[in-house]
Amino acid sequence: MRESARRFRTAHQDLLPLGKELRAAAADAPSYDGQYGPWLRDLADQRASQVDERARALEEMAGYLEALAEAYDEAERAAKSGALALGAAMLAMAEDASRLRALSGWLQRWRDPTGDELWERALANDPGLLLEDGWAPWAGELRRSAEALGLDPEAQQELARLYLLGLPREGQAAAYPLLGRGYGLGMTDDWKTFNGGKDAAQYLNLYDLLGIRGLPTGHWNLCGQLAAIAVLGLHLKEGLLLFSRTSTGAMMANEDGKLEWQSFTGEVILRDPTMGTDAQQLADFFGEAGRPHSTILRATDNLHPEPMADAGTIREWLGEDKALVALVNIDKTQHGLLRPLDQATSSAAHWVSVLDVSETRSGETLVRVYNPYMNEEQFYSWDYFQAAWQSTKGNDYTHYALLVVDPLTPPLDER
Repeated sequence: MRESARRFRTAHQDLLPLGKELRAAAADAPSYDGQYGPWLRDLADQRASQVDERARALEEMAGYLEALAEAYDEAERAAKSGALALGAAMLAMAEDASRLRALSGWLQRWRDPTGDELWERALANDPGLLLEDGWAPWAGELRRSAEALGLDPEAQQELARLYLLGLPREGQAAAYPLLGRGYGLGMTDDWKTFNGGKDAAQYLNLYDLLGIRGLPTGHWNLCGQLAAIAVLGLHLKEGLLLFSRTSTGAMMANEDGKLEWQSFTGEVILRDPTMGTDAQQLADFFGEAGRPHSTILRATDNLHPEPMADAGTIREWLGEDKALVALVNIDKTQHGLLRPLDQATSSAAHWVSVLDVSETRSGETLVRVYNPYMNEEQFYSWDYFQAAWQSTKGNDYTHYALLVVDPLTPPLDER
């Protein structure tokens, strides 16, 4: 199994550069009447994307095989050492064997990696086995996460795969989002109906969506608003209208070129696609939505920046129903996935909501975020998330920026 994983990784490394080579080969193609060059570049980009997808599939398969091999070894070691009851060890092996059977069928048709029916069917045989205490050593962690997040059976199975086998790749999109109201489902519903003509879900036609004269038909700078609206549980239109009425402001240059505080409402930001949204403006928005108590955390030491919170603290805050909105670095050439600043081709500072922090069976810490760029909930390893969180384009003075919003306080007569 490990040898098969090694061969898949070798094939992945061989395929990886081909997509770039295809794009590079078509980049300088001449145009005749403005036609041939663009057509060839579009074709090359389509084929390169297919090659990239195959490469990612190979990498994911290798990871699955390596994780399954480790699961077998772990069960064998546990049985021999007496660390686990024989029944638990046998069940763990049986569970992993069912995944191996499904994986074998999936590998046979790897040329079309978009479908995962066999894998899902195997996991659906008896999902309760994964959550029964005493039968599997990972039951406690799965139950904690499932109950805390209110997961349905499909989402439980997705969590089980991550817990058992680890994260196949950074930025993997959740197939079963937690947020509801269309958040996390990609370019669907209002994100499709009111798309601003771009391939990013957060590029919205605000004029058609909100019906306010003067708003742009394409606004690409809405990540902060969408990250906040998602965790507030508001519908897209409802949340953006609320933001438009929010009283806020910013330090701006006056006629003499001196900086001074200028007050305005959120509608000013919605009218100007070039205008970003800072942490204080998001805090004002949460206050308008009934959650006025926020803390803005950031480290400003450029030489030795330290994170303002570790994974355990963030998990504790989430358990207290606090909303967490983090400023991270993304790569726009990779569909807005989080990327460390020194690894991204086209960087941008970007707001995401942190939804959950959990651990896999092997001890790896995973972070689940809502990324407005493609309207997805995505999984990252803690180390990778922290690298993208550490520093963002255009904000070298700021490290680990995080907005921590206290939960809604009920009125005295409801306590």
